[in-house]
Amino acid sequence: MPIRVFVAYNQKVIAEGVAAMLRTNSDIDVVGVCDSHNFDLSQLETLMPDVTVIGSSAVDKDGNGLYALIASHALTNHFVVISSGISRLSISDALKAGAKAHISMNSEVTDLMAAIRLAAVGSCYLCEKSMHELTRDVEAPMSQAIAVRRELGHRETQVLRLVAVGRSSKEIARNLDISPSTVEVHRRNIMRKLGLHKVADLTRFAIRHQMVVV
Repeated sequence: MPIRVFVAYNQKVIAEGVAAMLRTNSDIDVVGVCDSHNFDLSQLETLMPDVTVIGSSAVDKDGNGLYALIASHALTNHFVVISSGISRLSISDALKAGAKAHISMNSEVTDLMAAIRLAAVGSCYLCEKSMHELTRDVEAPMSQAIAVRRELGHRETQVLRLVAVGRSSKEIARNLDISPSTVEVHRRNIMRKLGLHKVADLTRFAIRHQMVVV
């Protein structure tokens, strides 16, 4: 069953662009698009999306931040925040408000798709830039982990983080639009580079070094 997605952004042209890209995925059903100044909570109550994609600076006609507004009314749908500027405060505010995912405007499309698909099942996702911002001031023992993580490619990092939140190779393949066999290759390379041998070890590594939000 397709994931029902609602898109709200300050600029209508950006909202429509995000929606158009999402519509190219067979497992996504874009049920609504609007610029934030025309946003109304009744739209979510009527359309009942599984996931709402929101621009971090999106405000309604009264100047209320959309994701804070949604959180304050205890709507049950999950939301993904896309931010044009990454800061620890903006990430923290979004997560505290109930966002399931936070990604940068400069993130890859695969990050947005992974964020939506994970948010739809209640899991969390941060793009690499958001995760780095949250951990940039952390000292040792993070330093060794950071050094190791730099050896991983971007795709390997994505796979590691999805493995850590319990996704199967088939689910990861669908989230990242790659084949299951490619996922298996990435998993083997990750284990080799990190010197690990079990999925449980990968999960512990990712959690210990704050590569996932749990």
